[in-house]
Amino acid sequence: MLRHIIKLIWNNKKNNFLLFVEMFVSFIILCAVSSFMYFNLQKISQPLGFETTDRLSILLDDLYSKDSLLVADMMTQLDIQLKQEPEIEAVSYTNGPFPFSGNQWTTSTENNGIPNHTLTCETTEDYHSTMGISLKEGRWFRKPLTNEDKDEVVVNQAFIDKNLGGKYTLDSFINIGEEKKLVGIVETYKYNGEFVPNDPTVISYIPKTDRNIMNVVLKMKPGTSIAFQEKLIKIITDVTKSTSFVINNLDDERKKSSHDTWVILSVLLACSVFLFINVAMGLFGVLWYNINKRRSEISLRKAMGATNIDIITQFLTEIGGLALLAVIFGLIFAIQVPLFKIIDVDSQIMYTGIGFSVIFVLGLVLVCAFYPAWKGAQIQPATGLKEE
Repeated sequence: MLRHIIKLIWNNKKNNFLLFVEMFVSFIILCAVSSFMYFNLQKISQPLGFETTDRLSILLDDLYSKDSLLVADMMTQLDIQLKQEPEIEAVSYTNGPFPFSGNQWTTSTENNGIPNHTLTCETTEDYHSTMGISLKEGRWFRKPLTNEDKDEVVVNQAFIDKNLGGKYTLDSFINIGEEKKLVGIVETYKYNGEFVPNDPTVISYIPKTDRNIMNVVLKMKPGTSIAFQEKLIKIITDVTKSTSFVINNLDDERKKSSHDTWVILSVLLACSVFLFINVAMGLFGVLWYNINKRRSEISLRKAMGATNIDIITQFLTEIGGLALLAVIFGLIFAIQVPLFKIIDVDSQIMYTGIGFSVIFVLGLVLVCAFYPAWKGAQIQPATGLKEE
């Protein structure tokens, strides 16, 4: 039976070639799209690691140019003024790399001679309570009591896995350009957005009076109206004697940071659905036409004792074999990407996308072929032979 079907596929190679190319191209496109979708969905499945609801950020972009003593006095006064407002539940400060700013600071360390790039950010000691950061282990860092005290740091799990090989001891010292004391671990901290990988990150201490402070983060009472921002603007203007600042709602910034990626994913998904609807309709039409051309063959087989199941199985095996051949050829090309690391994506993601594409293409072909095959099996021997 299998040998007979192979002969049928080969003898009809001119017509089958276009079907083969259609399934081959569809498989390659699906591999790329499904891998990209899975890559991004895997990233968004990981939480940010902090809260954005009822949080405001205030960008102060001209502190570094001012005298350090003036900055220290100004930030102290600003801190006092903000904490007096009943609408504000908590206040903290960060340097350049604050949530959704697009700023990114990195440092490099080596693990067995392999360089590891680590994201760094500096915040005040109360940042975790302001941003609703939950610790997986340990505690948040404290303000150093003396200049001789080693700075304490909190790291994410990715830092432990990639830089320390998964082995660590709380309150031990780690080297990230200089020695820091590891006191806490968070599962994730993705300050650059939802679609950013959970890269190794170190969060360390910075005084609220430091000139490198660029951002004030506020935890607002739930239900605080946007009208409060007018009062907030007046406070900041009066204290800093400047209007060079920007107030952002972190929830809005989170949505804006992921908007472009959502658009790309939506467009790709819509194009893929449209493509495979057309592929399915094309397959259905071609198979319907080809099976109707073989009415006499079907009638003859049924007259010789073939059952409806035999007829359906024959046609499904034919088109399934052609689809399998197209998928095998597609695999030869697709598998090169993860094998040779052509793009900087985890190989497991690519293998998952390829596996999904194999199942989907073969399944789509068999589903499209079933109804024409079933209708062909309903042909009665007398009808088909009479037409012949």
